[in-house]
Amino acid sequence: MFFILLEGCGLSGKRISPIYIDEGGGIGRSERDIAECCPGTAVMPGLSVHGGSATSSDKCMEKWLRDGGAL
Repeated sequence: MFFILLEGCGLSGKRISPIYIDEGGGIGRSERDIAECCPGTAVMPGLSVHGGSATSSDKCMEKWLRDGGAL
């Protein structure tokens, strides 16, 4: 999975706010997996966006980022 890309990136002390594009499978244990491969990071609750609506999800993403304190 993409988690391999995160390992060794020096993200300790950083906040990760994952966005998932899926077709209905949801987040699963992705947040837990990210936390395990990136020790020392704060993994925020992710946003799951249905693939079919990804191109029109800008307002939803902006609200999610504002509510989470990223904007």
